[in-house]
Amino acid sequence: MRHKGEPDIIASLASMYKDMVPSGFTGIGDDCAVLPFSGEESLVITTDMLTEDSHFLRNKISPFQLGYKSLAVNLSDVCSMGASPVCTFLSVALDRDAANGWIDDFNEGYYKLSSRYNVPLLGGDTTCSPRGITINVTAIGKVNNKHLKLRSSALPGDKIVVCDTLGDSAAGLKIIRSGKENLSAPYRILTDKHLMPAPCIEKGIWLGTRTEVHAMMDISDGIAKDLRQILACSNTGARIYTHHLPLSPELQQVCQIENWNPTELALCGGEDYSLLFTVAEAKYETLQKTYYQKFQEPLSVIGEITVPGKGIEWYDEQGKQNRDYMGFTHFSSL
Repeated sequence: MRHKGEPDIIASLASMYKDMVPSGFTGIGDDCAVLPFSGEESLVITTDMLTEDSHFLRNKISPFQLGYKSLAVNLSDVCSMGASPVCTFLSVALDRDAANGWIDDFNEGYYKLSSRYNVPLLGGDTTCSPRGITINVTAIGKVNNKHLKLRSSALPGDKIVVCDTLGDSAAGLKIIRSGKENLSAPYRILTDKHLMPAPCIEKGIWLGTRTEVHAMMDISDGIAKDLRQILACSNTGARIYTHHLPLSPELQQVCQIENWNPTELALCGGEDYSLLFTVAEAKYETLQKTYYQKFQEPLSVIGEITVPGKGIEWYDEQGKQNRDYMGFTHFSSL
């Protein structure tokens, strides 16, 4: 009998509770839940869990780095809704193998990122684990309702856009697992991006103010999986041009040395925590210019939203590909 996967569990819960969700609330299905806060603003709330050996390898990441990353992945969800982070809650289950100083170093990493964005920790819980470390973070943000970005807002004809490069974190994980993280600069740059990802806080908040930006989410499980969530919520299809994926020089250099496929890493690897969003075609050029002026970085168009029923069509320089790509899948080892 097939084990239920993450999409099955989420769909089951969404169906179970749909009649209980109050009017004006947005529940299961987006990066964050949305709770009306006032006539003009809403709170967004997300929670994320990291478990040892599934999301991190304890002997390959320092407690400081893990504390930083645990917060980063949650702040990424908040900013992907166009919201500003307000506060967080942290719960940690520690096993007996975690030395006394481990949690102190973890907290220092968590505080490092908290202080950067002035996001206070307001509470949480600690407990003992019989095996391994588990971390759960809840993050709360606030957003003007006019700036709220949902996965359900993509429209046919929209350009599909990403900020930053793709595949670096996935390559960093492969480097760590192969024991090559202490090699030359390109290797270290990629591993750093995996161990201490930078959430796109300022970019997400700014993109939230732009009316030409329709749907938006962060990239946690890879474009190949995350884009499908926008398509399902928006009832649309997509066409992706794999030769337009933004790849860093470090990724291309290491992939050439190691004979890795950069396209696979960019589409399927996950944990990039950059932003994936759709933009009205007629207004993209203006957005691109204004974005570059503000952040001194380009945006990358990787495809367009199409009509329902087509799923994702993949194209390369030779034309349409007769294949499909899949992102990271939870429970894949069960």
